[in-house]
Amino acid sequence: MDRIQLARKVRAIKQVDGGQCDFDILVRRSDGKVIGRLSPLRPATLGEGDLIAKLTAWRSRWMHCFLTQFAATPSRTAKWLERVVLPSDERVLFLIHTEAGVPVGHIGVCGLSPERAELDNLVRGEVGGDIQLIYYAAQALLRWICGELKILTINLHVLSSNSRAIILYERLGFRQINRERLYREITADGVNHYSGERREGDEEANFQYIEMVLACENTSCSDPA
Repeated sequence: MDRIQLARKVRAIKQVDGGQCDFDILVRRSDGKVIGRLSPLRPATLGEGDLIAKLTAWRSRWMHCFLTQFAATPSRTAKWLERVVLPSDERVLFLIHTEAGVPVGHIGVCGLSPERAELDNLVRGEVGGDIQLIYYAAQALLRWICGELKILTINLHVLSSNSRAIILYERLGFRQINRERLYREITADGVNHYSGERREGDEEANFQYIEMVLACENTSCSDPA
């Protein structure tokens, strides 16, 4: 799949051009039982119930796991979705639904190209559904990226302080390939962590930025039995 075809597919599943492409990824346990689904965020989704409030609350709860930390608000969340997530031909944010259809988290893919993609925005927002729903949701998304999109390599970034996420990613088959020092910048908006050269007045963070990678040839691209 070339870059143009990939962009068209992303736009279609997000229905950003007004199309009606009904697309969900089923989430199955290893025994084949369906325990949920991944639904791409679409323009129409933004007005559904209290979704924006939920996403804002989830971001606030897990703010310490992100490079940029600020006071999350519904308006800010909506602007991010409308201006960053939905218009991008290289990014999809999937809502993680339980078998009963209740959204309990989200997981995203960004930087999509014919060669590689990045897993991001994995959040378990609230309890509900199968105890291993998040693991199998991530596995289902990886299977789609590798099997359907035919992408060769998937990487991700995670803070070294987020040990639970690192364990999950390693269980999925990711391996660590790089660690970078992070520096803490206080801004009018909150806190921003960055790598590279330290700027005057900024302190080194007490955690690092880990890059992990997964070669699609090392993961299963077929549906579970």
